[in-house]
Amino acid sequence: MDSQSFVTELAQFNTVEQMLGMKEAVTAQIAAQQSAEGVALLGKTVTYATQGAGGNVTTSQGVVSAVGLQGGAVQLQVGTDSVPLSKVTAVSAQ
Repeated sequence: MDSQSFVTELAQFNTVEQMLGMKEAVTAQIAAQQSAEGVALLGKTVTYATQGAGGNVTTSQGVVSAVGLQGGAVQLQVGTDSVPLSKVTAVSAQ
């Protein structure tokens, strides 16, 4: 391998490393934003989709009393249900 090829390959590795670092930073920023969105829903009434045993999708409603993380995803405590933030379809101020 000549020096020109070596320098080119080294530059490519550096670019890949920078892209991986950027991906990690964006992922962390998204997680922080979703956590903040969950906290902002505390005390609010949310409508959320649930899937029944027969596969039917229904909606439920309740007041968010707590927010947590489970498996890297924001979970809202609504009554006795743990609801993923992604399942919320509407929000009202109560």
